[in-house]
Amino acid sequence: MDDVLTSVSDVETGIKLVDGLRSMLAKAGFRLTEWLYNEERILAFLPEKELAKSVQTHSIDSSLQERVLGVERNVQSDEFRFTISLTMKPRTRRGLLSTMISLFDSLGLVAPVVLEARSIYRSLCEQELEWDEEMPEKDLHRWEKWLSSLPQLRNVSFPRCFNLNSYENMQKCQLHVFADASTTGCGAVCYLRAVDRNGNVTCTLAMSKARLVPKAETSVPRLELIAAVMAVQLEGRVKRELNSTFDPVYSGQTQLLFFKAYATNAIVFLRSFLDVWL
Repeated sequence: MDDVLTSVSDVETGIKLVDGLRSMLAKAGFRLTEWLYNEERILAFLPEKELAKSVQTHSIDSSLQERVLGVERNVQSDEFRFTISLTMKPRTRRGLLSTMISLFDSLGLVAPVVLEARSIYRSLCEQELEWDEEMPEKDLHRWEKWLSSLPQLRNVSFPRCFNLNSYENMQKCQLHVFADASTTGCGAVCYLRAVDRNGNVTCTLAMSKARLVPKAETSVPRLELIAAVMAVQLEGRVKRELNSTFDPVYSGQTQLLFFKAYATNAIVFLRSFLDVWL
């Protein structure tokens, strides 16, 4: 059984959720363990032997870290962080792949960082290097530069919970999605933007997607069309996962209208989702 990750709006709801889950699964002979909350009042409701080992021996403070879905989570601040442990790997195609997949990022929070590693790996594959063959000097320089940048990720954090139901006096809540493309890659990013009645604005990165461009020679306008489709798909996925109501945002890319001759399917797809074309 895999871990469960969820949020509640207050302590009372959290206690009811814990009690309900334990009671329901106990009827089938299951016992939930490894409980971990960033609220000590909920933890106090549970038997100590059912708590996560980290909170059995450690109080909840800024130093308490747990892994959630492959990503480090600071329990007290309830934020995702990327702690990279760089071990010496051979400067080969095999070593590059091993290091690259160790940076697990299912939400695309650091997608631009991962994309650079993918670009280097593609270069090695295109040169048909053996798995344990040393990298060429040019690729080795790019790879070492990428490795040296990874420790900077420790200075970046992302809130785990958007807490949509507890924004006090929220006047407007929108999803803002951006897309772009280059000759190296294309991608889309989605931000959650909330405005309260006092005009205070909160923007949070929700999710992003990035991919390398196709190997076949493709014009930048075509790649921007691919990015636009990615943006619409990304917005739809975020809406489904958050299961909340958002205020509409009207936008469009006029240049996409010129590609009907060879991109009819993509244009139809985009038109079915975008409310207004400017």
